[in-house]
Amino acid sequence: MILVRTWFRTKWGAAGTVVELLKGISVTLEAERRARIYTDLSGDLFVVTWETEWPNLAAYEAAFEELRQSEEYRELMTEIVDLVETGGRDYLLRRWPEE
Repeated sequence: MILVRTWFRTKWGAAGTVVELLKGISVTLEAERRARIYTDLSGDLFVVTWETEWPNLAAYEAAFEELRQSEEYRELMTEIVDLVETGGRDYLLRRWPEE
């Protein structure tokens, strides 16, 4: 199983808006992707982290390519760009517990 963790460091006070935008796109994912959204409790301020689970990288790549073609996703990215200072993405391979 692959965990994809995408994080956004938002502009001052914009984290709540980014959360709402990500919630909108998360509900379009299949339930087994287990989309989760977190905000910071410590460390850097105004960080939003979006996690999804995938059976493998090929499944993630196929879904992400399809998502990028959707008008909804393009609109979301247009809105997020103005709210975010920087971001990043981690791909994590679950080692334990095994499925």
